[in-house]
Amino acid sequence: MRKTIVVPYEENRTYPSLNTAKQAIAAYCAEHGYPYEFQGENEDGEQLVRIAGLDYKIRRGVHIGQSGPGGYGISCIELPKKDK
Repeated sequence: MRKTIVVPYEENRTYPSLNTAKQAIAAYCAEHGYPYEFQGENEDGEQLVRIAGLDYKIRRGVHIGQSGPGGYGISCIELPKKDK
């Protein structure tokens, strides 16, 4: 898996709601055959998702270059592994 997953988002002129982001992530994972599970929020208020056994935070916002100048996008950024 990649450190950052850029999730396809067609409505790039509209800021994606959390529900929209989750739907896009679910569709991406289904298309690529990745198991996923939404994990809720961490102590910093970031929304989390586990994809193919790795933990990611969900990022919604301006993605320069992905969606054209100033377009919105969705990405999942891998979290550092916790020491046990």
